[in-house]
Amino acid sequence: MLNYLVTSPARRRLLTVLWVEHARGSAAELARLAHASFATVFRELRKLLTEAMVVVSFEDGVATYRRNDDHPLAADLRRLLSWRAKPQPTEADDRLRAELAALGAPVQSEAAAAGTRDESVEAVVVRGVELARREPATARALPVLLHRLRGRLDLEALQAAARQAGVGHALGFLLALTARLGHDDTYARAARALRDKRVHAQPFFVTSKHPPVSFPLARRWGFHLGTREADFASTFERFATQPA
Repeated sequence: MLNYLVTSPARRRLLTVLWVEHARGSAAELARLAHASFATVFRELRKLLTEAMVVVSFEDGVATYRRNDDHPLAADLRRLLSWRAKPQPTEADDRLRAELAALGAPVQSEAAAAGTRDESVEAVVVRGVELARREPATARALPVLLHRLRGRLDLEALQAAARQAGVGHALGFLLALTARLGHDDTYARAARALRDKRVHAQPFFVTSKHPPVSFPLARRWGFHLGTREADFASTFERFATQPA
């Protein structure tokens, strides 16, 4: 819907950076975060100032922009820019949950038990990360699965598959979280290799309406989840020490 209402990709990205990710900075810094040219972002900021959608202050002589939370439509703007269509569960998702469960993830599926597929464990895990970006329950289950699979995964193949699927940074965060929850540095190096420092205050759940809050490790990785670390820890403590 936002694509229809705001036709300029650069404007959409800048609005998201300011109003959803709550970023602030100079025009150059916001251009980097929005992956747009300085000239484009500077022009858009001038228009946003005219509409009082941003405010500007000077810090050490540098113009710094942030969203205007006092705008009369501020709450409506945040809701509009944060809204994502909620995907309907599909049979493919349910089959994937069955495959993840067969590998040791504590997820439920109504699909028949997963049979043998001509697909690597690493490929299934990567598809699980893609699903975790939409399903909090799957996200909470993946550290358990990764912990159970340590020593079995080909980490180089896993990293390559995740990068190709566009979920390398998300996998890196889950690997780092697994290392933390399991008090085991097996995945620490692989996690660091996947980190994309361009990610800044993004929602982990791409269709989420959760509030933009998070916990320290997630914030270091540039994610807000609307989910506590204790929620991940509770699932991990319940299942990680049990046989798969």
